[in-house]
Amino acid sequence: MKNAFIDANGVLTSHGYAESNNDDTMVEVPDDFDKEPGKWKFSGAHWVAYVAPETVPHSVTKRQGRLALLEAGKFQAVLDAIEALASPEKERALIEWDASTYERASPFVASLGAAVGLNDPQLDALFIAAARIGG
Repeated sequence: MKNAFIDANGVLTSHGYAESNNDDTMVEVPDDFDKEPGKWKFSGAHWVAYVAPETVPHSVTKRQGRLALLEAGKFQAVLDAIEALASPEKERALIEWDASTYERASPFVASLGAAVGLNDPQLDALFIAAARIGG
């Protein structure tokens, strides 16, 4: 009998005739089992198609970030938020705004996001959208 190996989330990691695969859980499957690893999840009774959630990029280019802000209708709000800052925070923000990349974990992104009404999940979605734009 062939074995399928699933991770802790039930996602298929591999299959074959091996008896062990690191820490993954083993499930017996028919010899003709040919599902693609990473694309299927075992629900405990049957296999269901699986699409992995997109990961939030650690950084995006200035171009990607600004275009994503524009598409989200937040570009002008960011400019206004920077303009409203007092010195020296305004100058720091301008330096960050002109950086070649925007880091998701940066305090600048968090504070500016909050200033324009974006919470953490919305900022994550914005970074994912920015990464799709291409470099």
